Amino acid sequence: MVRDESKSHCRHRRLLKATAALVAVTALFGCPEATESPVLPLQAEPLDVQCEADSQCSDDEICVEGLCSLEPPGGDLEYGIILRPGQGQAIPTQVVDVATRPVLDAETFAEEAGVVSGELMTTDSAPAPDGTLVASPLDSSLLPGFQSPVRSGQFEIHLPAGEYRLTYIVDDAQWPRIPLGTHQLAQDSNALDLTIPTFSELRTVTGELSYEVLDLLDLLSEPIEGAEVVAQSPGSGHRSQVATTDEEGEFELHLPPGDDVFDVLVSPGPDNPVVPTVAFDSEIDNGTGDISLSVGELDLLDLVTATVEVIAQPIDDRSPDYRDYRLDIERPLTLGLLRLTPSIGEDGLVNIDLLPGSYDIEITPPPGAPWGPVSESTNLLDSLTSITVELPARHRVQGTVVDDNSAPLANARVQIIAADVDGVAPPASYTDEDGAFEFWLDPGDYELFVRPPVSTALPLHRLEFSISAADSDLGLDVQLNRGFIATGMIRTPDGQALSHAAVEVFIDGEEPPLPVGFDVTDSNGTYRIALPLP
Repeated sequence: MVRDESKSHCRHRRLLKATAALVAVTALFGCPEATESPVLPLQAEPLDVQCEADSQCSDDEICVEGLCSLEPPGGDLEYGIILRPGQGQAIPTQVVDVATRPVLDAETFAEEAGVVSGELMTTDSAPAPDGTLVASPLDSSLLPGFQSPVRSGQFEIHLPAGEYRLTYIVDDAQWPRIPLGTHQLAQDSNALDLTIPTFSELRTVTGELSYEVLDLLDLLSEPIEGAEVVAQSPGSGHRSQVATTDEEGEFELHLPPGDDVFDVLVSPGPDNPVVPTVAFDSEIDNGTGDISLSVGELDLLDLVTATVEVIAQPIDDRSPDYRDYRLDIERPLTLGLLRLTPSIGEDGLVNIDLLPGSYDIEITPPPGAPWGPVSESTNLLDSLTSITVELPARHRVQGTVVDDNSAPLANARVQIIAADVDGVAPPASYTDEDGAFEFWLDPGDYELFVRPPVSTALPLHRLEFSISAADSDLGLDVQLNRGFIATGMIRTPDGQALSHAAVEVFIDGEEPPLPVGFDVTDSNGTYRIALPLP
């Protein structure tokens, strides 16, 4: 089922802010992910000069920034901008509020970052140990996290105004991540003094990891050395603190004071390959004190060598490279989950030592592969040690992109986004010289976005479609309609051109909001956005 949504972009009203918008635009335009890392420098598309005057364009076109464009609609436009400056620029990533702007030469001034400085001390009034202060924005999912080093208890961090969740990460690995609550930060200078507990005020959790092995008639407990033990917050998924077991299999975790609970995850080191990764469901709370964890049910004398064979449903004359696929073998244990991730050989075979019993097997393909994921359960017995798993063929989605004259359009960026937040979508690709594209998808609901080269003056195109398990291959042919060029200039607060900044334009369409244009400013701070006619 296919539904063309290109006309839904023709209402120029106001900017909508939502997480879905960031997901869509990041995947669609390939911008750096919003993280605590600095934004990498961006490059503007080389200017393709088609004209210098209106007379060099057709009768219904005008010359706009070197491009022949349809006459824009009368009146101004109303849109907002997500601005992501390049690396090394003092301007922070920011959302520029929706405003009425002229179609051509709209001028937008970026805001300077606010400055937050102060002291970070322990409860006994000593400077906090060196580390990194991280500020995560709460009132805009479109902004990345910001960070600042802390040295001798002093910090200074530059960021836009807003509400932030602050976290302190100490350089010393014995310390956990320390939550510092939420703070409202103004646009101008802010003085902020923060306090963390002393090391002695942290909660201490100790334990031991071991496995049992039969030596003659004695059942011995052997320590697991070099295992990684992680205390993880169930709410945020953050790794609060990581410890490593010593030669006696013992570990010690330090956690922030309070009533928060944590999940414990254990990954044995490379010196114990027979002991699998075990994820425990047990929680650490304020009153448990010391705990003892033991990897049970691993009688090494009962291990049998199993052969897992991975095969693939036939697709033309293609064959998968099985080494690119991830294999997970899981079995519930008393305390948690036994999980193995062996590598698949080039021939699709895996030989692995396992205990007899029931297992869940899951194979995950690389992004965009013609074969999809598979999950199944099997029972491994002493007399049944061969397991065969077949990769299902995905649905082929192929089509062509043509311009308003039905000519094939090469180098158009084609991106498919899964409607389900848990859905898997392939990486973006570009049309070839014939305007053709091809994807392999699992059943589900999707949106296809086509972003033509800016030099074509063709606007972004969106198409919704669905694939059911009963469907065969799907053909999607896209014809792009002509639009008009809107231009603008991004300035720093003191009026200087802001070059190499990513400009993402949103207009009011529907929920969730959708991007309608993207460009990277040139050396003059200028951007060009192709928009559909209303």
